Amino acid sequence: MAQRMVDAFNHFVDLHIVPKVQPIVEKDLVPDSVIRLGIRSMLRDMLCDFKNRGLEGTMTAKQAYVDELKTLPIAVSTGAANEQHYEIPTALYRLMLGPWMKYSCGYWPKADTSFVDSETEMLELYCRRAELEDGMTVLDLGCGWGSVSLYVAGKYPRSQVYALSNSATQREYIEEECKKRGLTNLTVWTADINDFEGPEAMAGNGGEDKSRTAGNFSSKSPGIEGYAMEAGVMPTPSVEGGDGGSGDTRRGDAFDRVISIEMFEHCKNYQRLFAKVAGWLRPGGKLFVHVFTHATTPYHFEKSWMAENFFTGGQMPSQDLFLYFQDDLKIEAQWVLNGKHYSRTNAAWLSNLDRHKTEAKRLLADIYGPEKATKAFVDWRLFFLTLVECFAIDDGNQWAVSLYRFVKPLPGKGVDNEALA
Repeated sequence: MAQRMVDAFNHFVDLHIVPKVQPIVEKDLVPDSVIRLGIRSMLRDMLCDFKNRGLEGTMTAKQAYVDELKTLPIAVSTGAANEQHYEIPTALYRLMLGPWMKYSCGYWPKADTSFVDSETEMLELYCRRAELEDGMTVLDLGCGWGSVSLYVAGKYPRSQVYALSNSATQREYIEEECKKRGLTNLTVWTADINDFEGPEAMAGNGGEDKSRTAGNFSSKSPGIEGYAMEAGVMPTPSVEGGDGGSGDTRRGDAFDRVISIEMFEHCKNYQRLFAKVAGWLRPGGKLFVHVFTHATTPYHFEKSWMAENFFTGGQMPSQDLFLYFQDDLKIEAQWVLNGKHYSRTNAAWLSNLDRHKTEAKRLLADIYGPEKATKAFVDWRLFFLTLVECFAIDDGNQWAVSLYRFVKPLPGKGVDNEALA
């Protein structure tokens, strides 16, 4: 009875209150304190719903979710993701992001860690946990503005780094940064992950995947952080093509590492995605993934403000979701970073956006038109405010950031079960 009353009240709010309040919010007339209260209320409702499912209900729903993902394409609505994030002019992101243009969670190991240092701290953490070494061949899958690619290419000068983005805007930025930094060991490709078939598909085409339809498809107790699981290299066919570094040679299945930072949230069918990645890795090669997660409950972003404006086609994985898809790659290590790392990151982005409000609204007016500039600015603020609150709730122990290292088994060998014990 109580739950039905809550559901009825929420339906009433959605139907009668939100339509009246939303226009006021979009005019930038509602103080942050009121907006934050509304966001926290929404999050508490979600957590209450998760809890009410019970242990059996949660597992039943999760298994059904896993089964559903196996029926879907690797990714959906990739064009919408570009429009919402990745084809937005780089100038807007320069106002909000840090010097590495890292559009994903930073790592804040100390209370006095600066925003600038949080980017470098996380990039260094990737290098350690992905077990990178100089001389490796590395693919940055869903590279964003190239923070990982540029960092790895600079830190490991004998390595060959390949960056894959679904965005022409991002590719242009990374290639310009390569010129500024004198990097000759970084190549940028543009392709939709649904269609990308690995290095051989990029041969001789300037780094753009021609297997796609014509058009520009250039496409994050001890508490939660105390959890970690530790467990317990090849033929090199050569292909040519692409642009970038002077060492631009590629091998069909010869990547030592594939790294993906906050891209898997935009994907659906992890069974097919992991199989693809396994085909690009050498035996013994490893996949390192960074995603944001909920502690127990995966869900799609659909029929919500977030889905419509910023995350169409996306999902929130649960911390254990990838472990259901180990046909081709085996889990070797897993870590969880408390959600407050991401809350602080989004707070820094919001602060930067507010500090550059005039310039940001000018850029947004160029994109959406002067009449929509204020609404677009408010939407970005709401996006960051929502994430600040989401990742801070329950002291950062609900929504968090998960890191994984998977390995492609050597021929005739599977997962090292003893190391997992």
